[in-house]
Amino acid sequence: MLSVTARMAQPPLPRLPRRLAVLLLLVAAHPASAADLAPGAPPLTQDIADLRRDAVEVSLDIQFTARQLREHQRLYAWHWKYATADRQKAEAAFLPAFRGAFEKTEADRKALREKHRAALLAEAKERAEKGSPYHRWLLATADRAAEVIAAGPPPLRRDALENTLEFIQWVLRMQLTVRQQEEFLRLVPAEWNRDTAKADRETIINEFLPVYRKVVRLAPNDRTTVRNMAEPLLLDALKKPETPLDRWLAGAHAEANKVLAAGPPDALTAGATDQQADFYDWALGLRLADDTRAELRKLIVQDWTTIESTRRGTLDTARLMDDPPGGGAGELSRLRDRASTLLFVCGQPKNVVNRATMDVYRKAHPGVKPPVLPDSRKVLADGTPPLTEGEAECARMCFEWLFGFAFTDEQRAAFRKTQLDEWARKDKGAMEGTLDNAFLYTQLMWLTPEDRELVRAFTLPDFLKVMRETKDTDPGNKWLLEQYEARYPSLVKGKPGPTQADADALGELLRFQTREITGGDAGAAEKVASVAVEKVKSGVGAVHEVTGAAQQLALIRYAWPTLNEADRQELRDRWADSLRPLGVSPKLAAWQATPAPAREIDMLAAWRALQTQQQNTAMISNMLRMQHQTNMTIIRNMGSTPYRYEYKYEYRRR
Repeated sequence: MLSVTARMAQPPLPRLPRRLAVLLLLVAAHPASAADLAPGAPPLTQDIADLRRDAVEVSLDIQFTARQLREHQRLYAWHWKYATADRQKAEAAFLPAFRGAFEKTEADRKALREKHRAALLAEAKERAEKGSPYHRWLLATADRAAEVIAAGPPPLRRDALENTLEFIQWVLRMQLTVRQQEEFLRLVPAEWNRDTAKADRETIINEFLPVYRKVVRLAPNDRTTVRNMAEPLLLDALKKPETPLDRWLAGAHAEANKVLAAGPPDALTAGATDQQADFYDWALGLRLADDTRAELRKLIVQDWTTIESTRRGTLDTARLMDDPPGGGAGELSRLRDRASTLLFVCGQPKNVVNRATMDVYRKAHPGVKPPVLPDSRKVLADGTPPLTEGEAECARMCFEWLFGFAFTDEQRAAFRKTQLDEWARKDKGAMEGTLDNAFLYTQLMWLTPEDRELVRAFTLPDFLKVMRETKDTDPGNKWLLEQYEARYPSLVKGKPGPTQADADALGELLRFQTREITGGDAGAAEKVASVAVEKVKSGVGAVHEVTGAAQQLALIRYAWPTLNEADRQELRDRWADSLRPLGVSPKLAAWQATPAPAREIDMLAAWRALQTQQQNTAMISNMLRMQHQTNMTIIRNMGSTPYRYEYKYEYRRR
């Protein structure tokens, strides 16, 4: 099996070169951050969280991966915030028994395990039965970690396998695709007894993995130093592969690091382009075919060489797929990316990747009936290309869908005139844009109703922004904007700003959130919503904070039916933090106690904080998000604008 890993150093890996071994000893006691992770009495500090991590690993005899360590700390901080003060004090007093546990002998750790395992498991089961997300996750993760997947001796457990996979990717600075990880996890158990010598198996389990446990606990700079020492050793071993897995890993490393285009900022590798395909799979919940992934690679390379501004975003998206966000907030963030990706996929008639992606999407949603579309071939205006009746109608229906209302007969006639005028003045950009919007509509109608509404919520604000920016130079834009603003006038007369539709969306969002955190208190929900809407009507609050409510509402409507209870509770607790200062009394879950009191703030400041929370809910994980440029299809359709139309990605760091 892992002859490459076992032979990474001579003597074997854990008997590392003296410089590396000394470094690990020096940084093993790296001081913890002084910042509090959660309020309480006492508050949760990094030191307490680290001790809890070690207590779990020692008592349950498991080893978390780096990703699991991050999730453990996130969930434990959430649990701590809602624990009773007595429980917090007892935990803070109990955990120091595990300080330096992994610097002690195995016999010492065994004694700790025998002393505390039963009590830790009993508490976890008792809290899990009450619904505690942390304890439910802990028990499930521990069971999975201890799963034996190859007999041995020594047996290969899942936690050992997943840590080995993580280590190899980290040292070699490559992220295997989802499919490659699946293949790795299949190959290793197959070779464990057949091709891996007993001495190597023992080295991996008893010496290598304990070293990696120390590595994942290091500060970032120290981890980099360790990797810089370890990388040449593993690269050298890759030159002499002995087993099928060794040869597969050598090939995967060579492929992932194949340079497809030079930087700056960094070179574009094949591995980075493969992670773009993983992003499509993740955002859309699909699985692209191999030939589609290959075509996507070609397009990314083309963009890289022709549109330099896309490069940083390409690399950031690849890094995002190293560890996509989880939990309720992470799911909302994924749905934001789903909306922008679906718009991008629907809007490019000549993009082979997007056509293939739509084919996969349709197969995944067989219940969507083929849209009934106008297909008249009657030519309304000659040109290159000509405008047909069917295309003009689809373009009009696209804007009716976007605006959320059907045009009257008079409006339809006026809109048709703006289309014919584009052909009369031979405005090539506007002509192509009209045809693109017609095509966009034909693709959008293949989406599920839920996806169409999600896309609409995130597309409308950017369409309106472009219309306002170009209304003085584009008659079509001016006409469209006039129709929208006549239907949805600003609440503050004579001043651009939130509309009644924005206020209604904010009110509905707050009603839903308040009902959820109070266990259904309709009176409290109506009070919070009414106060907020009145403040909006009086001009209080930033425009983007109010107009963003429709997007947050769309996310929650989409996500809520399929979120598990833990993810729902995570969101309820986030909303409660903002609504509690407004006088809302949250209904606590069975596993929760009242958290430490927050500082007093005035009602207006609390309301503004709530709006900020609405904007940030989907970006809580501080992930690197991809936001496709939503001017995509409409820029050319907006007539003679100063913009040049490009299909490209735009990424936004939140």
